Amino acid sequence: MFELLCYPLIMVNYNEDDKKVLKIVGSNIRQLRNKLGYSQEELAFESNLDRSYIGDIERGSRNVSAINIVKIVHALKTDYNSIFMDINSPTK
Repeated sequence: MFELLCYPLIMVNYNEDDKKVLKIVGSNIRQLRNKLGYSQEELAFESNLDRSYIGDIERGSRNVSAINIVKIVHALKTDYNSIFMDINSPTK
């Protein structure tokens, strides 16, 4: 018999600096994907992630885990710096 596991949905309210970081990371991933000529579906397949998840990342609406960043970097045949370029240190 299957048991259904339910987890509470956690909503996070990001500040403007956080939102900017997510947009930049997503934009960098999109640019690298396009440079390789991959569709979102192809990147999802190569990184073993869902296509809609890739789309959410590229739009800056997902905070990507470190594990998934590793998968995406390997699928894009790039380095970690290219994913995080153009992100300035936040000012306090």
